[in-house]
Amino acid sequence: MGIFGLLVWDESPMLKIALTGGIGSGKTTVSDYFRKLGVPVIDADETSHEVTQAGAPAVQQIVDVFGDSVLDHDGNLDRTALRNIVFGDTESRKQLESILHPEIRRRMNDAASRTQSPYCLFSIPLLIETSQHTSYDRILVVETSEDRRRTWIQARSDLTEGEITAILSAQVSDKQRRGAADDLLINDGGIDDLHARIDRLHQRYLALVRGQEQSNG
Repeated sequence: MGIFGLLVWDESPMLKIALTGGIGSGKTTVSDYFRKLGVPVIDADETSHEVTQAGAPAVQQIVDVFGDSVLDHDGNLDRTALRNIVFGDTESRKQLESILHPEIRRRMNDAASRTQSPYCLFSIPLLIETSQHTSYDRILVVETSEDRRRTWIQARSDLTEGEITAILSAQVSDKQRRGAADDLLINDGGIDDLHARIDRLHQRYLALVRGQEQSNG
């Protein structure tokens, strides 16, 4: 799960689609398949990791605010320690966001400006929580049951049941995500079924782009 929200997108002629969903819903699997289809994916979590690599200016700013406890013994950012500080603490979270968001925004916008594609996918875990869903042409929400989400989270992390519950409770509900969605991708079957649904979405998005080009021509 990303601890950094996002972001306002600059004007661009390409179709801008934001991908979001709760922790453990399958966003990475979805974005990976879009990449295989040749769709550029700009990932908020990946960008935040670039911004917080050892030696990056943002890391020193974070240390100045939160102290040396957010570094591990090698001088790298201890993301778990930082998450524990800002999780549930609104003021600390806002301080962290004020350090990270400008640089994350700059890098994502720069990456998209170099993209030549009919449409681009922006993977943003906390899209709804940070009220950024109005900045995109379409919102694609990935949804799966809470039981499946818990199983996947436990399989890929060492979080306890209590910690998983706290994270799920801190995110918006499925109902809220559905309310913001233009497209809903239900991830309740096998991988082949999921890929088939993404294939249909891909064709729909390409058709939307063709429609825009015809209306502008």
